[in-house]
Amino acid sequence: MLHVHDASTKGAAVIASILADGGIPSAIWGVNAAVHYGGGLCPMDIELVINDADQERAFAVLISQGALPAVPEDSAESRPAEFTRWRELAPSYRFRDRRRVRLCTPMYELPGTGNPFDPFVILYSTEAVGLCPVPFPEPLEASSESPYVLVSSDPLVSPDSASQDSSGDKIILAPTFPSLVESEVHVLSCIADHLSPVWGQHMAQLSELLRSRSCDKGYDSLQELVNPRLSQFSGWIQSHLRGDNNVEPPPKVGLVPVDIMGSAAII
Repeated sequence: MLHVHDASTKGAAVIASILADGGIPSAIWGVNAAVHYGGGLCPMDIELVINDADQERAFAVLISQGALPAVPEDSAESRPAEFTRWRELAPSYRFRDRRRVRLCTPMYELPGTGNPFDPFVILYSTEAVGLCPVPFPEPLEASSESPYVLVSSDPLVSPDSASQDSSGDKIILAPTFPSLVESEVHVLSCIADHLSPVWGQHMAQLSELLRSRSCDKGYDSLQELVNPRLSQFSGWIQSHLRGDNNVEPPPKVGLVPVDIMGSAAII
């Protein structure tokens, strides 16, 4: 049974370890990953990325550990017992809590304490957030070009000295800083409604990354960090972050739109 009641990197590492035991590699993402790079937002939920092909298996693994597929409290339907049905219904769900700022992606409720601040587990697909497939941690030791890095569940311990024993320190993957920034830009480029809560959430996450200790030149670094195919859009985002809201966004060509949890419309 899962006993995770905070959204720290240690909490994320517990979920990642359970997934790994089921043969599913994962990495921290979103605010959880931004904390590793000095981002200023506080994680409320455990955000991980896995490969889309592993989503159904992750459902089975987490349900077997006592987690529940997240549904709105006022949902007319009973909680789906099968992943395919749950994923089919997800775009129609209307959440009124902090889940309304999330992309339409598998979310899980952990065995609760009655505290409304207990974290949800949110599993994004690497394909949906513009990341490369996530590997298992071990091969990364021999590669310096991977888009993922090893981090410790204890921010004061380096990955080289962290252990996997009873001390509780565990190794977990995170996207490299450039990969994380580009991923946030990719997500923003796929959101049509620039007034939606999810747009505001991801703009805040990107802003905090660009103002973190890992980014020497702040907003000026943005276009250097992202793929040239996103250069027009990242230039517009750069203007937006600096307060210039009069610049028209560039057309979105060849990008797959995303769903928002608060809206049934595919945008």
